[in-house]
Amino acid sequence: MGTTLNAVLVGAPMRAVLDAAQKADVAGTVCRIAEDRVGIVHAAIDGTSDAESVARTLSRNVPAASAACFVQDSDYLEVTVFVGGAQVHSYVSDIGMLADPVETSNGIEFILDGVAYDEDDLPSGPRGADGGAFLPLAIGDVDVDALTEILGSDDFVYAEERFSQMLGALGYPYEVTDPEFWLEGFTSLESVGLEGRPAGTTGA
Repeated sequence: MGTTLNAVLVGAPMRAVLDAAQKADVAGTVCRIAEDRVGIVHAAIDGTSDAESVARTLSRNVPAASAACFVQDSDYLEVTVFVGGAQVHSYVSDIGMLADPVETSNGIEFILDGVAYDEDDLPSGPRGADGGAFLPLAIGDVDVDALTEILGSDDFVYAEERFSQMLGALGYPYEVTDPEFWLEGFTSLESVGLEGRPAGTTGA
């Protein structure tokens, strides 16, 4: 089994993110990873681990562009960008991973975007490789074409490495681009742990 990571990236100052997260009962480990940029790992809301819901909530409540970043078993990277509580972009490193296998009279078929495919015909490769869609989360000047090339590459790259390359192209400090920095819960920088609200409870 490879690397699995759920993380949130927020384009705002630490204090603003903490205030909004606490008011929304978000749980997780929160860290200032660059000026006006915050990372969150182990993100949960209402007692449920859900980076997308956390990113959507913070994008509306901070408010600031936020992204939910998901690495699955080193095979697959998904990054969903939210602005003002709405999803504005979605990137996946391999669209074939989005297909649902269904058993039919002809054997196993894979349903993708409402279309049935045999395994040999199932589309693969990145979708949403638009570097410009990530500019609200960038630091400084970014080579959009280079970022688009990284996201759109068909070459085999471990998903956590593609995540690292994406952060580097977005201008994040070298330390922050290391997948271990995220996997270890920001232990090399000062962070804040939020407990949130347990599942099945309501706020006062």
